[in-house]
Amino acid sequence: MSKSRAEKELEEFNVVFSALAHEARRRVLVVLLGRHGEMTAGANRRTI
Repeated sequence: MSKSRAEKELEEFNVVFSALAHEARRRVLVVLLGRHGEMTAGANRRTI
């Protein structure tokens, strides 16, 4: 049986909130915000 749209959206929200619960991921998001959404993989590695 396929999932309803609401169930799919809830799963997507759970993925996002799980990621935000991780301190290192929040730090990367803050750095990305300061860099207007652009960061190399090497710079990303150094923030963690």
